[in-house]
Amino acid sequence: MKEVIMFGSPLVRYEVDMSMVDELNRVSDFILKNGVIPPKYDYTQLLASAIDLEYKIPFELIEEVKTQLEAYALDFHNNFCDKVFNSPTAKTRMLSCWGVSQRPGEWNYLHRHTSQISGVMYLKVPSDMTVGVKPGSGKSKNAGSICFTEGGGSHYKRSMTTRQPKVGDLYIFPSDLLHTVYPFFGTEERRSFSFNFAVDL
Repeated sequence: MKEVIMFGSPLVRYEVDMSMVDELNRVSDFILKNGVIPPKYDYTQLLASAIDLEYKIPFELIEEVKTQLEAYALDFHNNFCDKVFNSPTAKTRMLSCWGVSQRPGEWNYLHRHTSQISGVMYLKVPSDMTVGVKPGSGKSKNAGSICFTEGGGSHYKRSMTTRQPKVGDLYIFPSDLLHTVYPFFGTEERRSFSFNFAVDL
């Protein structure tokens, strides 16, 4: 299933097979033994965040998932790339990928990536992200959500869109699209997997 989100830049939500989620959680659990990241996997200082557990995932640990993601990234490219840069021989190439184990009170700063296509997939979503937020206040929908933003809004153009994470949801977008992740409440882990792709024409 694919949902194209009406926004300034193309932003697409895909629903992935849960086998991908299970495999990425298995690899993440292997890396995050006892809640500590081995130095060779530590990505924390390279990312724009106030999050303590961010870890590099080597390609050789996720070869099948990497191949599946290449297909999603290519679908995104083929549907939304300007025709001047489109090519029937285009191929997507993963440049980097990492996991984020976000705890209550942590967040991602507003930032963008430096490649061509980027994405985020949700592996674990807390059931208690809105603890302490008054029900029905309208504020609860933002806890733990990702917000994409660019330019100025108008009557027919939104300058931002906020999306609540759901396990198995994969968002793909241009790498220069600004985005941030809000903090949340409760006690559970919010786990995601992010990646960057280049497009070879």
